[in-house]
Amino acid sequence: MDGDLSDFSNDEIVLRDRWGDSYWGLQNEIGNFYMTWDKENFYIGLEYIVKNNALMIIIDVGIPGLQDLDILNFYPRNLKLVGINANYLIALWDADLTKGGFRKIDIKGTTTDLTSSVEIVNNGKSGEKSYIEAKIPFDLIFEAGFSSGSEIKIFACIAGGDHSGSGDIAPDNMDIDGIPPEYVRKFAVIYFDKDFNAVPDSGIEPYNSMELKEVQFEKFEIKEFKIRERVLFTNQKNECSVMVSKTSNLNLLIISEAGKLYKRVYQGTVIANELKTFSFSISDPGIYILLLEIPGKLREKKVLKVIK
Repeated sequence: MDGDLSDFSNDEIVLRDRWGDSYWGLQNEIGNFYMTWDKENFYIGLEYIVKNNALMIIIDVGIPGLQDLDILNFYPRNLKLVGINANYLIALWDADLTKGGFRKIDIKGTTTDLTSSVEIVNNGKSGEKSYIEAKIPFDLIFEAGFSSGSEIKIFACIAGGDHSGSGDIAPDNMDIDGIPPEYVRKFAVIYFDKDFNAVPDSGIEPYNSMELKEVQFEKFEIKEFKIRERVLFTNQKNECSVMVSKTSNLNLLIISEAGKLYKRVYQGTVIANELKTFSFSISDPGIYILLLEIPGKLREKKVLKVIK
């Protein structure tokens, strides 16, 4: 564990991601992704370049988890996961691990800092080729113990600031283009125990214990979310229009600047490709957020200013 990936061999490159394929340029890139393991731990190595953005590694250990990273209380990003759950996260900002760490994620997006329970070495400098290594105990992430057929799902990405999207991801995903919301539906599956004897496999090439999986799905979109007036007087009637690509439940909420619910404009069903108009007013001056939420799928916000 020295932060230069010299301990990894070529057959431990489980994902090869070429330089120069990032939507955000050469200073925000994912490179090769390494992995290996022994009887007690698994080891991650990753080449990356990041400048004024985040590096994130998401791990699914086969338990219920989060699929909307936008509701995380730590490094929230507008990424929707399909076929993979977020159970654990390695994150850093601008090549600085002190601004990130290793965390467990629950299904509500609340994280628990476990950085002190793992070993992570980051050899990083903003805007330059960097390296991160992590040593993670099996008995930490598999809380019921290492069992027959144990496996993880995993991906790494370069993401922007809070509630933004991703500009590069490994493995490559066709839905990642730097414009949120984005859908992650292709990922690596690492099989630690292909012979199902409840012991981590040894004497194997980790690349041959990796499988790429891609999940097909119908993309959900907010096709229209417009407000007639962004600046309005107290008690002035205002309107917003909404159209979605699939019939779904919808919440339309007014949130105060302090983050508290001020008014529920609508809660109910909207029909696919049908334009729906909602009316509302606000009686108190201030700054507000009009929040459109499709539970478990999408959230979008508009800022309002109310004056006397």
